[in-house]
Amino acid sequence: MKFLRSLLALTSATTFGACGSNKESVKGSTVVIDFQGFLDGVAFDGGTAKDYSLKLGSGTFISGFEDQLIGYRKGDAVKVFVTFPEDYHAKHLAGEKVMFEVKIKKVK
Repeated sequence: MKFLRSLLALTSATTFGACGSNKESVKGSTVVIDFQGFLDGVAFDGGTAKDYSLKLGSGTFISGFEDQLIGYRKGDAVKVFVTFPEDYHAKHLAGEKVMFEVKIKKVK
């Protein structure tokens, strides 16, 4: 019986995250994501990526994007809402409010 409890505890820890497989994202985590951006409900060019590795808090993406991915786990789907800066290099997106559909594939 003691062996069975130990085996169940080990299996649960492995399955449910003690080994990092299901941990929640925090600032400083690296998340692997798929995303697609939408402007007025239409996907826009350059707003899509698969298996993108993003360190949360790095400032790599436009302001507010990374913060909205904190607190999620592998498998979660998140809608991220941001506004592109007025001086954004892609003029058709400058100053525009957009939505990204993001799928969290991995949290490291």
